Formats: sequence, C-alpha cells, structure tokens
Amino acid sequence: MEHIQNRAEYAVPGPRDKLSGRLDDLNNHILAAPSVSEALETWCQVNGIGLGATLRADVLERRAADATKSNDQARQGGELSYRRVRLVRGDAVLACAEIWFAAELLPDEMLVALESTDCPFGLVIAPLQPKRRNLSVIAHDGLEAVGNDTSGLRPLLEHRACVLTGEGVELAVTREVFLEPLINTG
Repeated sequence: MEHIQNRAEYAVPGPRDKLSGRLDDLNNHILAAPSVSEALETWCQVNGIGLGATLRADVLERRAADATKSNDQARQGGELSYRRVRLVRGDAVLACAEIWFAAELLPDEMLVALESTDCPFGLVIAPLQPKRRNLSVIAHDGLEAVGNDTSGLRPLLEHRACVLTGEGVELAVTREVFLEPLINTG
C-alpha cells in the first residue's frame, strides 16, 4: 500500500502496464473533478460502465446531526450529519463512501434530498459549485481490508477529502474507496 499526498507524488506500484495506466487515469480524473459524483458519472459514460443508467447512492446508513433536535436546532448547533453509501451505476458497484457534512450549511431542499432519495451527495450539492481539497490518496494492493462495504470487490484507491462550497466554506469531509469495476477492460 502506498500513501500519496498529491497528484505530483502519485505512482501506482509495479510496472506501468495497461491496468496501472487505467488506475493512473482514474485517479487523475477523480482528483481533477469538483465532486466524486461528477467524476464517476463522466468516467462511466466514457468507459461504457453501467450503460443507460445514472449514478445512484445506495444508502447503507444515515444519521442526522441529532435526531432529537429540529432542523433549526441542529443548524444552530453546528453538528455533523453522516451518510454511508455505495455508489452504483446500473449493476456496477463503483465505490463506497462515507460523508460527514455540516447540515446547517445546506438549504432545506438539499437536506430533504439527502434524507429521502438515492441521489449522490455531490449531485445534491452541485448548485453550491463544490470543490474538493484532497487530503490523501491510498493505492490499495487489493489484499488489505478496507471495511465491509465493498461488496466483495477489490479496492483500488481510497481518497479522503474536504468538500468546500464554491465560496470556499468547508462543507464536508469524505472517505471514498473506489472499486475494481472502474478499471475493468472487459
């Protein structure tokens, strides 16, 4: 496993073959995108993954900042909400993600979408013109455990990032594990 701080230091272990080249391409594509949702949607369109489908978030767990408080009370308290999902397109499980976000910074309609739909976080917050500040990238060798959300698929990359609004306000912290179907070449 290799810890990677930024794109300039990124290197996939082993010889540069077709598979490691695709992994480089995937990593750079994700790092350049304003959101993982947007990155995965365009990657899948270009690479024919999950044809005819749209990206969705299969929600595994969600917690409001404090279920005993009203939205107004939670907003005033500055508590973080949590969402754990599998990002899926068609039958392809692409990634597993955990998102801790400041609910008080989101309009009510975005909170409702996050609480009641399978729309991915990045697509819900797209009107805020998000940007990502990448904190770390880990290239996995496919052997180590990364949690129980990978649907038995081989983990490729793990990103941790801070999500900012277009105005630079910190909105969320994320952890995403990207899975093997993203680089399968057939």
